[in-house]
Amino acid sequence: AHDTDLLLWTACTYNFWNGVANDCLTDEDAAEAGGVVTIVASDAASRPSNATAELGVTWLDTGRFLDGQLTFRMLLADAPLLVALRRAIDGGEVSPEAAPFVPQSAFCSRATFEAGGWDACAAAGEAGRR
Repeated sequence: AHDTDLLLWTACTYNFWNGVANDCLTDEDAAEAGGVVTIVASDAASRPSNATAELGVTWLDTGRFLDGQLTFRMLLADAPLLVALRRAIDGGEVSPEAAPFVPQSAFCSRATFEAGGWDACAAAGEAGRR
């Protein structure tokens, strides 16, 4: 199992221009369903009604500015996996060891997420490994 190679991870939304974190979570804070963590990042007005911990979704507030960023950080215990993960994220070279840790992202509307969660968002948006 690769879960022992990853010590922890964090995800934060920031206001890019002033560097202030709007919202952050650690792996221990994230909701999980079936071994999968789904994070929805939006402003409060665009939060899908089904983006709740009870439904296995963690919501991060992006704040009211359109210039925000989402930062995902991982602290790994094994340097070879860190190298493989960096290659996967930067160059698309995904090794079997790194594949479980490479984040996937997709953009979609609130209505799309409410209608079908991550699967609908990935199908409607440009899902991919980032």
